[in-house]
Parts: sequence; C-alpha cells; structure tokens
Amino acid sequence: MTQTLLRVASAKEEATMVMGDLMFLKSDFESATVQYRNLLAKNPNNYVALEKLVSLLRRAGKLDEVPELFENAEKADPRSSSHSGLFFAKGMYYRYTNSIMDAIKNFSLIRRDGEWGSKALENMIEIYINPDGANMWEEAEGGGEGNSESVRVAEKLLRELELLGPKKKKHIILENFHLLATRQKANIDRAMASFLEILETDKEYLPALFGVSMAFMFEKASNKSRNYLKRIAKMPYNQEFADEFEKSYLMLAEIYVGRGKFDLAQELCKKCLGYNKSCAGAWDLMGVIMEKEQSYKDAAECYEKSWKFEHEASASIGFKLAFNYLKAKRYVEAIDISNKVLAQYPDYPKIRTEILQRAMESLRP
Repeated sequence: MTQTLLRVASAKEEATMVMGDLMFLKSDFESATVQYRNLLAKNPNNYVALEKLVSLLRRAGKLDEVPELFENAEKADPRSSSHSGLFFAKGMYYRYTNSIMDAIKNFSLIRRDGEWGSKALENMIEIYINPDGANMWEEAEGGGEGNSESVRVAEKLLRELELLGPKKKKHIILENFHLLATRQKANIDRAMASFLEILETDKEYLPALFGVSMAFMFEKASNKSRNYLKRIAKMPYNQEFADEFEKSYLMLAEIYVGRGKFDLAQELCKKCLGYNKSCAGAWDLMGVIMEKEQSYKDAAECYEKSWKFEHEASASIGFKLAFNYLKAKRYVEAIDISNKVLAQYPDYPKIRTEILQRAMESLRP
C-alpha cells in the first residue's frame, strides 16, 4: 500500500513538473509559476523546479521572494544545505542579484558534480568572460588587450568543462565568446569563422547569430551587426534562448540610440521588459533616451528601476542616477546615491567631484 501511494505521489509530481515545463517553454510564465509553486509547496527539495522558479521570479521582478524558498528547502531536509541542486539555484539567484562573488562561490562548489556541474561551469565561464556585464566590444578604461585575469580563468574553466563529457554546441559558443573577450584580431576572426560555420548547418541558431553580431561590433562594423540583429528581432521568441534574445534586443536598441532612432530603441526595450521585468539594461537605455531629450526627471525614474534591478551594485548606473537627480535638483537623493556608489567603488571617477560636491554645495544656504 505504501509503495503504491509513493508511486502515485511521484507520478503526480512528475506530471506537475511536465505541465510547468510546457508552460515555461510556451512563455506562459504566470501559469508555469503556479505549477512550480504548487510542486515546491509539497516538495521544497525539488531543485529542478526550484531553479526554474528562481528564473521565473526574476522575469516577474520578484526575486525578493526567493530567499524564503531556500529557507523552506533547508527546513524540509537538514541535508539540503550540501545538495548540489540547492547550490546551483543559489548560484543563479546571486548571479541575478549581481552578487557575483557569491554566485561564483556556489557554482564552484558543484562544478564537478555529475548532474549540475556542467551548468555550473557554463555560468562561471559566462561570468568570467564578462564579469562587469558591460558591452564587451567597448574598450575598458585604461585600454588593454583584454588579457585580464578573468579571461585567463575563463580559459581554464573551458578546459575543465571539456573533461565533463562530449562537447555541446553551447560549449563551442562559449569558446568563441572567450576568443572575443581576448580582444585580439586573430581570435576575433577565429570566433567569427566558427559562428558562421555553425550557421551553415543551422541558419536559425540564435546563439551563433548573436555571436556574429557581437563579432562585428568588435570589428566596429555596426551596420553589419545591425543587419543580423534586425533578423533576430523578427524571429519568434524562444524561451530556450531567452538570454540571447534579450542581449540582441538591447544591442540593437543601443545602436538605434546612437543613431537618434529613439522610438525604435524604446520598442525593443519594452519588448525586453515584456519577457523580463527585471531587465536593468532596458531601463538603463530608456534612461539614456530620456537624458538625451533633457527630461531629467523621467531619466531619473528609469535609472531608479535599473539601479533597483542591478541590486544597487552597478557603479555606472549609480553614477547616471545620481547625475540625473542632480539635474532634477533632487540634491539629497544625489548625495545618497553618490555615497552608496563610493562605499562600493571608492575610486570610481568623477562622481565625488562632479556630483557629490556639487549637490552638497547646492544644499548650503
């Protein structure tokens, strides 16, 4: 009798999982969220469902609800604190909340795990390829050839990934983005050739289309990049490549902003926010547009949302927010944000002299 009940319970949980997965793939995020919530209410230690719910709550702009899910898992099973699935879910949560070192710590603990290790390594590689989340093709302050320590760590992790099993198409994509991150002409050419080779056999493979777009940006060929990005923007949305779609929309929007086509850029930003309410990049670009139109109050409102969804950890967004508070004569808020940025990045350029000091002077009688 007990065995029969267990089989029935297991089958019901599996059916709920399948329903949630189907809704997730169809981008019916609200229904998928309900399915995974129901499943976790009965079994808080279903880590596959937990990881997917973390992603869904990010898209809903509700990541503040995630820590309670971790607490429930730990209360339900005292051994859960050492389970690779929980480490992975926490790694994703910390990555989404811009707590990069915590994300790396959790992924690193499980990177040799048979079930979760490959995905953990993939996330670590993505982080090290572009640790600050800035536009990869833009020169960092101070220049440099891109041979940074983070790029070398990514290379080491790629070799580690090879030991976990057969090379997947995604792993080739990661190798190519690592080549781009070196900023060396020969490597950029190699990455471009590899992306194009993939497209010869699968012309609609989105990560490769996005890769070609990125490679053209490294070559300062924004017109060619734009053509590929416009092609991506017309493709039907596919949840499997959610991150690539979002990055493509934002890259194209940024090109449009640079050319003064603000309406087209805003459409793409709104498209991003339709799929991911936590998309800080979309709010950032909308702030840039408002700032260019000298609507500082509206720009500040956009940057406020970007700052919130960057979890107050992005120096560049903090700078823009503080600057627009200053322009909107909101001096107290400008001082507050400047101090928050300087607390995390004491040497961040210009914010102390151009914003903090000016705001403080404006408050003096």
